[in-house]
Amino acid sequence: MLGPARFSHIEACTREVCQLFKTLEQVEGCITELESLDQEIVNLRAQLSLLTNTDNSSTTKKQDYKTSLLDPRPDVAKAQRLIRARHGTISSLTKSIQRHSLPDPAET
Repeated sequence: MLGPARFSHIEACTREVCQLFKTLEQVEGCITELESLDQEIVNLRAQLSLLTNTDNSSTTKKQDYKTSLLDPRPDVAKAQRLIRARHGTISSLTKSIQRHSLPDPAET
């Protein structure tokens, strides 16, 4: 390549690499948040099983977010969808725990 085309190519390649690294950092941050949310869900499910006297001994499989969100390219949109889903699960579990924690008006 000669002349200005060479510099345009260098600029395009540099921009692409920078965008990839930025996306990679975003997804890695989402993975950390997802792992934290998963732990919170496990804790809430254990708390709910104590309140409802149900057996919650089934083990939950740990998600491999690095494989699903980083291969073949980092997927920020998918990571954000998973985070929203985890927040929905936490909200639902919290409501169930509150519902089971309240005294039953028929018993009083």
